[in-house]
Amino acid sequence: GPAAKANVMMLNVDGIDLPNFYDLDADEQEELKLLARYAKPVEEVEEELQHDGNYETTLMTCLLRAQSLDKDLRDFNDLLKKKVTANDLRVKGVKLRRLARICYLDENGLIRRHPSPERLRKVEEDVNGVVYLGNNSYTAALIKLLAVIYHYKHLHLGARRVCNLLQRRFYCKRMTRLVSSSLRSCTSCIKARATRQFNYVVNNVQSLLTTGLWQILGVDVAGPYDRATKDTPTDATDSHY
Repeated sequence: GPAAKANVMMLNVDGIDLPNFYDLDADEQEELKLLARYAKPVEEVEEELQHDGNYETTLMTCLLRAQSLDKDLRDFNDLLKKKVTANDLRVKGVKLRRLARICYLDENGLIRRHPSPERLRKVEEDVNGVVYLGNNSYTAALIKLLAVIYHYKHLHLGARRVCNLLQRRFYCKRMTRLVSSSLRSCTSCIKARATRQFNYVVNNVQSLLTTGLWQILGVDVAGPYDRATKDTPTDATDSHY
């Protein structure tokens, strides 16, 4: 039944938890399936996909869908197109009117925040401005797929840095949690971290232990053996102890 379907986990070759979008409408599923073809190690992406130039088109379809499924963004879209006024939207209209000062509709009909001035723009920031995404299960699945795509594109980049890159192109309230929950199970990354930790223990901690031991023993090693003092020139034992 639907409840059982919702609990199914979809893991890829690295153990990454891919989004389960089979509870969405058929058209929405198909859009995400097309994008999911890119959510795999670079060497496993089909040759034709790497050269057909359709990635951005596929992504654009998903972004438009994500915005259309969010009621607030639909209202905002109508406001930007002047189909409605802020007064028509009542309380929500006040907030959206303020937001309209920093946002615009691009040539594809996507709601974007106006880009930062060039002198303040970060290297990876989209020159057309950040795309607003809604708060729904479709958007959650989309963000998870994008997290996996970026993770592999940047050679197993960590969740925090993947999130930073995504935030330069997209805005989503739950992005940090969605990215983290998707990538934390990557077995290749877990093994790499374990190897680094093991090497640290072997190379650094062992070195520290050895150094510390010789520092303690060094007190005696460097001790003034058989060194007479002026007070008792003939008693070496007393001068040492």
